[in-house]
Amino acid sequence: MENKKPDFKNPIDIKAFFYNEFGACGCSELDSMIGVVHNLLEWIESSKDKNTFYDTLYYGNVGVYYLLIGILDRCGLCEHGVSIRFPFLTNLGKEFLAGLQTVPTSGIEECSGEAYDGLYYDAP
Repeated sequence: MENKKPDFKNPIDIKAFFYNEFGACGCSELDSMIGVVHNLLEWIESSKDKNTFYDTLYYGNVGVYYLLIGILDRCGLCEHGVSIRFPFLTNLGKEFLAGLQTVPTSGIEECSGEAYDGLYYDAP
């Protein structure tokens, strides 16, 4: 079966994307992962000032920033701007952010069913 495009209005597709692209599993703290990704996507969309550059995130640990932004880039959620320090969201990234802004985290964690990838995901 060929994979369909994820519909990020659907909690099961968001859950599957976390499993497929971010390495989530049944023993992951999915709510924590969702929070980190959600915050980073919102940061990408925000206006930057001297207090919100990439090197101020994660208590100044730029290694954490580069690891996370690299994953978002690889997943197709963002692209390099002038450099990866100044990324912008792709259309997929905007759709994913909109899903995270509208679907409650508990709805993502507790959902079950078949996702865009043709696999069935259970609730915890």
